[in-house]
Amino acid sequence: MLRLPTTTRSPELQIDQEGLLASIRDSGVLALSLKQSRDNLLHSIFTPFSGARASANLAPHTLVPCGQCDIEIGPHTFSETKFFEARYAPSSPAEASPALVAAVNAAAATNPTFGNLLRMATLGTATADQMQTLSLFIHSLPQTHPPLSSQDTVADGPAKDFDLVLQIADDYLLTLVVQTSRHTTPQPTILEIQFRDPPPLLRETVLRWTGGEDKMELSRNLIRELKKRPRTYLTRRLPSSPLLTLIQEASEPDYTMQPLKPGGIVHASKTKRRPASRKSKPFDEDGAMFSEPQAKRARPSIVLRCQYCEQSGVPLVLGGRYCRACVDAGKAAVVETTQSTKLPGQHVFSVHT
Repeated sequence: MLRLPTTTRSPELQIDQEGLLASIRDSGVLALSLKQSRDNLLHSIFTPFSGARASANLAPHTLVPCGQCDIEIGPHTFSETKFFEARYAPSSPAEASPALVAAVNAAAATNPTFGNLLRMATLGTATADQMQTLSLFIHSLPQTHPPLSSQDTVADGPAKDFDLVLQIADDYLLTLVVQTSRHTTPQPTILEIQFRDPPPLLRETVLRWTGGEDKMELSRNLIRELKKRPRTYLTRRLPSSPLLTLIQEASEPDYTMQPLKPGGIVHASKTKRRPASRKSKPFDEDGAMFSEPQAKRARPSIVLRCQYCEQSGVPLVLGGRYCRACVDAGKAAVVETTQSTKLPGQHVFSVHT
């Protein structure tokens, strides 16, 4: 992580009087500080609770969800951050030596108070204070054996009540826990976390995690002492120097950025098709299109008449070509014979009288 330049003057007093300083954007100090501070929060300030980078000797625990809300840490906002209460299981008891068992049995036979505490610890009904008293009794026994802790006889409670676990949505594979006893910097610094509309269960869990009103008052006194130290500010504008070049290279994104609207790019012109010419169609006043009606071709009327006497309005026989009078007179046979002679392809009808 690159160490950024700082100054005791506020940003309003960092004025370029000689015109030799680069702009805030060209200097890149502010952009790099935001990037490094976010990485520091995700990987250093909060210690990993689970995952590949977590501690290998993590005690058995149970995660109880407490809700989710948005949190703000300085200029950074972590949306939909989930909170869990990590409850640790009691540590398993170790095997007691025969000498220790004999000393405990002898003390229980002669001391009724010690015997009563040992009986309640064996049944699992002893309170935390009674377990602490029993541990003091065991340590006060005659040193006929190497000094052992109270874990040699009874199971102590967990080393700590619980931890507050954060699961940040920015990196869903990384689950973090806040531990106030560890510091990643040589001197303790103030880290202010602002909760946005936390649920009631989360409020109660954070209050218990801070230790109540007594420990909160001690924390307030510590914060007041830390605030008395002189404040430093980022040097947002730098002169032309190797440090400026190094910061500019570090503040550039790891991926290639392209403008949304590229300019100055010449594309090969494509041949455009000419629009087809269409004849304009007439429209009426309302905008509806209409067309003139086309005149229908007149068909000649067919008059049914006899092909021999050309008389119409009489019944026709023989396919509707001759009247009954011409057929009875034998005139239709003469016509058929004459037509068959002239037109060999026509049918010949014979009429028997």
